[in-house]
Amino acid sequence: SAECGELALASHFADESEAVMLRHPEAASALSWESVGRARLASSELSAAEHALRESLRIEEQLGCCDVNGDPWLSFAEVMLAAGNPTGALTMLEHPRRGARGALSSWTNTRDLRVRSQVLAALHRWEEAYARMVQYVAAYEHARSIEGDRAVAESTAAVAVCEERRRSQYFERLALTDPLTGLPNRRQAERWLTEHAGAAGRDVGP
Repeated sequence: SAECGELALASHFADESEAVMLRHPEAASALSWESVGRARLASSELSAAEHALRESLRIEEQLGCCDVNGDPWLSFAEVMLAAGNPTGALTMLEHPRRGARGALSSWTNTRDLRVRSQVLAALHRWEEAYARMVQYVAAYEHARSIEGDRAVAESTAAVAVCEERRRSQYFERLALTDPLTGLPNRRQAERWLTEHAGAAGRDVGP
């Protein structure tokens, strides 16, 4: 199935990326190790996912920063939740270093709400879990709406460009042909003669 194919591709990506980073530690980054960890998680390789995310957190702590699109604590929380450790997952979500990071991307914030609601539900904190899930649905719909508006704007711009190109070609054709017969008019003939006379002159040479 397509899903199995995507999981195989994710596992292959993780294998290749991990091999490169082990051979060249200087090329490793917190985001790269987190991506490997998420790929391992998707393949249910929880031990390998935990190893990758520990590497991601180690680099984050060493450098004191993390990519705005990355969140190794959140990914680690997902691994812990999958391993049946919601208490550890909540600890990761509330890690002091994570709280000190500041603004995250809208999709990361949306992901946080989803994972947090799942963690709270696993801890039987039902009211909090429900409140987070409501927030998640609203954030998800908002993010999708923004993406949809952007896609519509890009599509509209593309249509406008195509329409302008078509209109330009139409007027150019109108200027160079007889409107009744569609045959080249005098202007087209003059342009043809000018172009070919220049080309003939270059071919003949001095």
